[in-house]
Amino acid sequence: MCSGGGPITRWPAIFSSDGSLVLTPAASNIRVYSTVTSLLVHVLRGHTSEVTAVAHHPLARTQVYSTSLDGTLRLWDYSNGRLLKTYDVKLPCRSMAVPKHGRLLFLSADWNQGQSGRILHFDMHRGALQPVPRDRMIKLRSATPLVVSPQGSYVVTYDVRRLVVWSSAHPEKPPLSLHHTKTLTCCAIDAAEQRIATGDVSGRINLFDGFTALPEEGRPADPAAWVPARQIPVTTHHWHAHGVRSLSFSLDSAYMLSGGEEGVLVMWQLRTGSRTYLPRLGGPLIAIAPSEADPAKYLVCQADNTFRTVNMATRTVESTVNGLRSGPKRAVVPTTAVFIPGSGELVLPTDNSMLQFYDAAHDRHVGKLQVAPRNMISLTETDQQLMGGIYGPPTEPQVAFIAFGEDGSTMATVDLRPDAGVGGSTESSLKFWERQASGAAAGPSYTLNTLADGPHRGRVTSLAYHPRQHMAVTTGEEGEFRVWVREGRKAHPEEGQEMAWMWRCQSAGSYRGEPLYASAFSQDGSVLAVAARDTITLWDPESNALLATLAVPQDNLAAPITQLAFVGSSPYLQSPAASLLFAPPGTLMHTRGSKLAPEGTNPLVMVLQNREFCIARAAGASADDTDEAFLTEGAKQLARAAEEDVWGE
Repeated sequence: MCSGGGPITRWPAIFSSDGSLVLTPAASNIRVYSTVTSLLVHVLRGHTSEVTAVAHHPLARTQVYSTSLDGTLRLWDYSNGRLLKTYDVKLPCRSMAVPKHGRLLFLSADWNQGQSGRILHFDMHRGALQPVPRDRMIKLRSATPLVVSPQGSYVVTYDVRRLVVWSSAHPEKPPLSLHHTKTLTCCAIDAAEQRIATGDVSGRINLFDGFTALPEEGRPADPAAWVPARQIPVTTHHWHAHGVRSLSFSLDSAYMLSGGEEGVLVMWQLRTGSRTYLPRLGGPLIAIAPSEADPAKYLVCQADNTFRTVNMATRTVESTVNGLRSGPKRAVVPTTAVFIPGSGELVLPTDNSMLQFYDAAHDRHVGKLQVAPRNMISLTETDQQLMGGIYGPPTEPQVAFIAFGEDGSTMATVDLRPDAGVGGSTESSLKFWERQASGAAAGPSYTLNTLADGPHRGRVTSLAYHPRQHMAVTTGEEGEFRVWVREGRKAHPEEGQEMAWMWRCQSAGSYRGEPLYASAFSQDGSVLAVAARDTITLWDPESNALLATLAVPQDNLAAPITQLAFVGSSPYLQSPAASLLFAPPGTLMHTRGSKLAPEGTNPLVMVLQNREFCIARAAGASADDTDEAFLTEGAKQLARAAEEDVWGE
């Protein structure tokens, strides 16, 4: 079994000490990537639950600590991938701060089964938790992120509208609590340890200047209390339209970087308040980490499972690592991933009408293709409400269907553009793509060949590609299926130029005007199956002649059939929507030597809604034709009942 993918930016990533590697939590592992090649170097395995934080050992350059929801703290040497030590802290930990000096590190842990959070002190010399008096323990509503200053003197966290700061060298002293009027979303401390930056849900950034100058006797003894903000000078910066999701300072404390939903990295010059931008990063920015080896470089983690190494001196992206992306957020129809024939590459529809090409065997991103070019727009909740109104939230186009030719040289896609207005419909586009020749420039491996806007009068509901020739079939809600073929033409045949290929609609068909929802070719391409509500029709794709119909008993149909598939080279059809599907004798080709369909059998296929399916015999078939050893008891009962059914027209 091959498995891979998973989130690589759910939790913050860090640079290695020399800046040549990136270490990022990925499920229960830590992945180590090269910043030069963007390739996976190795994986640190050992945790039994999700890894939540990685931080450098204060003394050993190639060692890191990691925390996890499994309640352990682990020490690794990432240069050779070895696990050095494991410490049991007995609580799920969600963040960690490791100061450069001293013997303590700090953990943000779940408390009372995740109902609240606590800050734990861990003694690195003793390898055990250090007890904290109850009246001095920092209590949080949830386990929130911890940030340590570059020099290691202070640790800061936030709790809803409260900012909490304490000395790493003297954690027993009362912490500083600052109150804010908005819910906080992120924070950072500058290298000079004079300023704390906080981001909030309104998109504002507040700079608390000179927080270390507040005398300790002016601080409340109760950690839950706060100091009035007027006691500390505060400067406000506002550019982000959404909540600020990430903050960081430059190593010289002269600049501040921020990011959020807009997909733009903003650099603020703190002395003048001027801004520079690195735009069009493609997704919300959720974490920013500086490189100690190169002050110009930063690691930017994004919500689309991508992280990038950026150089703010040149305002360029130097390297990118893409994880497996999730599907569209508001899909018009369920989407599925498909393999490119002969390559092993997985193609997945993602947000923003994008296709991701992913090497499943080597667990790495290969490329991406924008099927329906569009600009990424980020709207505030207020904007969405004003634009949506009675029409609902703004809609996005999505790639609904993908299909490939036999050798993967051609690809067909259908993208849908829903209209959220009153009486709005869904527009469809059918596109045919050609694979670029080897040696082509870097980028998407497919280029657009033919565009058919509105290939049906209604929404396109399925797409199937012929397994042996360049022919494709689409179905529509209006009740038609259309057969598309590729043909070659030469503008000037006498000049001996290469053939120019294009696609056209060859024929169309329908069945009693019923809406059509699914289609599939048999393995040899001689039969086309099209689903019309509760009936499966079988056609000759060359002549559009109706060969037969398979009626599905209403008792076994939970919903209209929206998926069809031939079972390999066997004569069987299956659909998740139906409990019982028939294959009439002589309609489908029998494959000699097939384990599922021996020559001369008269089979039926049973597909149960709990995703179990079985092969059972039809009336007139002998008991030897079907192996009932693998059937569930319920499947056997349905099979025996089906033996007495008759074929529907």
